[in-house]
Amino acid sequence: MDHFGRTSMVFGEEDENANVATCSYAATTASPHPSPGTETEALPWPDSAPGSLENIADCQDANSGTPVLPENQEWFEDVTDTALWEDTNCDRIKSVLIERGAAVFLNRRSNYPASARDRTIGGEFRYHVCQYEEVVSLGDHTGFEATLRLDVHTVEQVKEWVQKLKGSSGVTWRVDVTRPRLGKRVLFKASYKCQHRVNPRAAKSSKNTCCQAKMHTTLKSTRGEMKTEDPHMPDLPFKVILINRHNHNLFVADAIRHRDVGEKANNILTGLFEIGHTPTSALAVLKHDLQMEYGQRYVYVSANREFAPTCLMYRSGLFHKVCREEYGTQTGPTMLAALKLQVEIYNNKCNDTCALLGTTSQGAPLVVVCSPLMKKVHQLKHSGELCFIDSSGRTAGCAGGLPLGILLCQSEDEQTIAQGLEQLKQVVGEKGFAGRGHEGPQLVITDDCRAERGALRKAFPKATLLLCSFHLLQAVWRWLWSKESGVTHGDRPALFAIVKEMLYCQEIGSVDRLYSEARGHPVAASYEKFLRYLDRLYARRECWALSYRGSFLTRGNNTNNFAEAAMRVLKDKILQRTKAFNLPQLFDLLTSRLETYYEARIVDVALGRWESFQRAKFLPKMATLQHRIFSRLRTRSLW
Repeated sequence: MDHFGRTSMVFGEEDENANVATCSYAATTASPHPSPGTETEALPWPDSAPGSLENIADCQDANSGTPVLPENQEWFEDVTDTALWEDTNCDRIKSVLIERGAAVFLNRRSNYPASARDRTIGGEFRYHVCQYEEVVSLGDHTGFEATLRLDVHTVEQVKEWVQKLKGSSGVTWRVDVTRPRLGKRVLFKASYKCQHRVNPRAAKSSKNTCCQAKMHTTLKSTRGEMKTEDPHMPDLPFKVILINRHNHNLFVADAIRHRDVGEKANNILTGLFEIGHTPTSALAVLKHDLQMEYGQRYVYVSANREFAPTCLMYRSGLFHKVCREEYGTQTGPTMLAALKLQVEIYNNKCNDTCALLGTTSQGAPLVVVCSPLMKKVHQLKHSGELCFIDSSGRTAGCAGGLPLGILLCQSEDEQTIAQGLEQLKQVVGEKGFAGRGHEGPQLVITDDCRAERGALRKAFPKATLLLCSFHLLQAVWRWLWSKESGVTHGDRPALFAIVKEMLYCQEIGSVDRLYSEARGHPVAASYEKFLRYLDRLYARRECWALSYRGSFLTRGNNTNNFAEAAMRVLKDKILQRTKAFNLPQLFDLLTSRLETYYEARIVDVALGRWESFQRAKFLPKMATLQHRIFSRLRTRSLW
């Protein structure tokens, strides 16, 4: 039986029914389905070649009279060519082949040619067909019942043969019943069923058709002296009763999508998972490779689960299996041991303490990373002037800042962040932050996160903390839209403009004046909750009002978009918008990919490759430049 369920055997005496043959002599191998993408060249029908149909009847054993195939079996490939099956006298040819002792493989519904060198039934094992009978088939395959004997002697060989039968016949056989060993003679006995017959509790499954196809296998022992009337012992101890009666098609998309995942696809996915791919990205790479390999045949290959396992459950299970082997479990002692090992390996690779593993008060792991590149950034004077801190990213910038350190923790509370900053000071030492050491940077810009700002005050008490202008306005706008504020839809823009004007005014006195005017504003006066909210903002005006930053060396940075851009790089480029399996894998991705990404960016800047990171939306257009030049010239001419 080949990939299309067809059978190719050498028959002996013809029964009354032309489709029934009894056991009289050995069978040859059958023809497998050619792998997708292979082309089989059509061969001419041999009329008088040695071993052709006219001469095959003369090739008989001198003693038994059993037809013997000639040594040159090229004729066998010829008679199984697809051109033969297109002949209108297909039934006549079939009867001639059976009569002459040749192997037939009739399935006119298939476009794939059969090959006599197939290993469908026996594989590399010698086998014997004891009984064969064709039955009525309503699907795209040939139905039959057959009894085989094979040269299989061990249980391992039995499992190997069953596995190869799945791939060559197009039928996925599942173990139905395993029977205990009966005495010393029976080594293995099991019954198999088609996968389209599932258990009653899963009867509503889409693949369940209550298929009646079955296969019974029995392996007998050949050790010691045997007293048996079985003529096939001890050469063919493995008996197979194959009932190939399927009530469904075997080679349609709804059937082949339930096949087992092939070994090749499984190995490819495992390799992709080992280098950091996720279940989704690994499938995309696998599909792309299949498209490049099979071209127009991809539509057929992609429908086969053996080549393209699109089931997310299978890919996720394999992904977790690979990650557990390399990084341990997601939580627990195994994960902590794997994380400790990762930190030790990384420090040994860097010949320095670039990562430090600690434990929070809740018992959770806390890892601080300051790679060799980050330690070089600490030597720049800018690292002691202004720093940014963030734990999430949503916006982008035309260029990102260079990282000074990474904190990996399972919680974002104030105590955990403060402990992480203390560990960072231990890693960078006194040379960190441009020689400021444990004092930290002069300025730090953050969003309005209480945990972050509280932890920074504990770790760097001498640093000045500033609020990001963007996040301030965002928080005000969200509060105006909340039910808590009670502000109507039409009054929200006017109240938002009050805060925005206070933010961007250029003089310190203007902030006080705008605050006094806001309390008497006709719209603001009608909302008592907004006035209380404005009072709380005004009490912290030194942190967010730009007029108070005149003496600070902010270098024009009033937002923490550099940190936001860095987090966007981390999510898009490093993590590819997916969640890491556990903390050890996240540590591995950051220490292996993030470092190389920033090194490449720095090299691009050093070599003047501006096009690699510039964006058109950050560059002035030609019309804008011409307008500015014209305005300046006009102003000078007026003076």
